[in-house]
Amino acid sequence: MYLPASLAHNISESGTCFAIALRTKDTKLRAVALSAGISALFGITEPALYGVTLQHKRALISVITGGVIGGAYVGIAGLSGFTIVGPGLASLPMFVDKSNPANLIHALIGFGISFVVSFVIGLIIWKNDEEISSASDTGEATTTVVAEDLMAPVAGKILSLADVPDDVFSQGLIGQGIAVEPSEGSLIAPTDGTIEMVYETKHALGMRTDNGAELLFHIGLDTVQLNGKYFESHVQVGQHVQAGELLETFDVAKIKAAGYNPITMMVVTNQDSYTVAVDESNETLDNQSVMNIAKLGV
Repeated sequence: MYLPASLAHNISESGTCFAIALRTKDTKLRAVALSAGISALFGITEPALYGVTLQHKRALISVITGGVIGGAYVGIAGLSGFTIVGPGLASLPMFVDKSNPANLIHALIGFGISFVVSFVIGLIIWKNDEEISSASDTGEATTTVVAEDLMAPVAGKILSLADVPDDVFSQGLIGQGIAVEPSEGSLIAPTDGTIEMVYETKHALGMRTDNGAELLFHIGLDTVQLNGKYFESHVQVGQHVQAGELLETFDVAKIKAAGYNPITMMVVTNQDSYTVAVDESNETLDNQSVMNIAKLGV
């Protein structure tokens, strides 16, 4: 069931991203959506999820619509997959069935339906924000800065995102923040806030701080392939947490032994609303402030 459903989702992410790349007037979002759309087309959806879908409600609607319709088709057709990899254009041979030649045909049709539906819906419902903020016609705007310090989410060596060997993070496509080479496998809340997303494979978690910043924690590179192995979540969506509270645990040694880089990122995803100042210095300490975020409001 997972592989056919994942095919519909992955290709819907791609179609939506390409539609947004065509419609948006934001040059940065266009670049993110275009690169994320290409990645999703080949079965890698994290850039699309974190860089586009979860940040824009209309993109989420488009992805869900394409996924539901494409998923309904492959479900009714009884599509079967035979290799545990991310379904995409390059991995379509995973649907080859010697005993049922029509299986690959159904995969191609599901692929097309998911892409076309999400692409068309994305084109139709996407709207550009004409104004982010405006001053009064008769007076000057007053700018207020709301700032908060964030402590290190894991113990280890603090790095710049530019040092992360992954373009999505190193180029700031998702947002600005820090990376940590973890010395131990405990992810803690850097400030008070509410859990908004726990990825099913437990390698990623989203949190909104009490001051409104949207934080994404991503443990490791390509660790989605572990399907939750070596990870344990200690929180649920909607749960309010305090600074220093344990969010997740993970086995650094076993993740490395499995061939994955356990580097952990903390980024602010609603980056248009915040400035981010990072302390990129050596080893983290308990309760140490490593990042300051400031929201500018009018």
